[in-house]
Amino acid sequence: MLTDFSNDSKFRKVCLATGVSLLIFFFVMSSTSTLTVLGIWMKLTVLRAVGSIITSVGAAVLAALIMKLILTRNASSTGQLYCRFRAAPVLPIETPLIIVVALALVRSVALLNNWLTGFLNIPGTAALEINPGGGLVLNMIVIALVPGFFEEFFFRGFICNNLRRFGSVRAVLISSCFFSLMHGNLDQLLYTFAAGLILGWCFIKTGSVWLGIMIHVSNNAVSVLLEYVQDQMGPSAAVTGNVILFIAGFVSILVLAVIWFWKFRLKKKERVAEPDLMEWTLTGPLDAFEDRIPPSRTLRHVFNLPTVCFLVLIVGNIILTLLYGKMLYG
Repeated sequence: MLTDFSNDSKFRKVCLATGVSLLIFFFVMSSTSTLTVLGIWMKLTVLRAVGSIITSVGAAVLAALIMKLILTRNASSTGQLYCRFRAAPVLPIETPLIIVVALALVRSVALLNNWLTGFLNIPGTAALEINPGGGLVLNMIVIALVPGFFEEFFFRGFICNNLRRFGSVRAVLISSCFFSLMHGNLDQLLYTFAAGLILGWCFIKTGSVWLGIMIHVSNNAVSVLLEYVQDQMGPSAAVTGNVILFIAGFVSILVLAVIWFWKFRLKKKERVAEPDLMEWTLTGPLDAFEDRIPPSRTLRHVFNLPTVCFLVLIVGNIILTLLYGKMLYG
């Protein structure tokens, strides 16, 4: 297949903008997290919460603005960057079911991730940072709502959104890798990558970040709630919560299968004039872009200088965190 060099040049510029924005995200996150650390050290719940919010909002917004400036500097050759916030074209009855299935899948991979880190004797470095004196509502805002919204705003709304014109699979894989590495620890590496795949798939299929935001916020909220329940009622209560979620996920899969099969049968009989969810899951509104960039060029453009610098910083941060964990836990 012939390479479209015009497309190749656009892809190179999008990858460069992505690398620069990731560096900005890392530096802002590292610098503003000082407030959170100071709040922990001084045992000031409000300062800790404010530091966490500023970190999430500042890193995502500033990185997105830098990416926008780079890509819109020569919009005629690269294309205008935009973030979709329109309502997702999903019927109301299916949306909760899809969220429950996504939560069950992510939690399953999270448990597998926990088992692997335990089996490989990797020190725990990603304990959920619950504010002990903040109460459940404050923790939901700081850990679930704010990060869930702004991380989707940046990673799906900007990175995946600009990469998807060069192939949906490529966009989801690249954005998921960066989303996973951004967390900066091995405790979350596998399950955040799996979450990124699910969230990226939802963005590609709906053309909107809203479904991903709902899944992301719900997943973080479930983690906060299970941690809170475990502290109040013991580990068995958290296990029960996970079991309930898995059962709900299995039931939701069965219900979705019945709904989609029923819609598919109705469509075959030409009783439904509007596009249905079965069509939504198979094609999606953002799959019309033809991919003409070979894998070798993909790797060369993705691993540009800013991205390599970001990867070096992230790997260094992971190594330092592991060494710190070994010092704490032996």
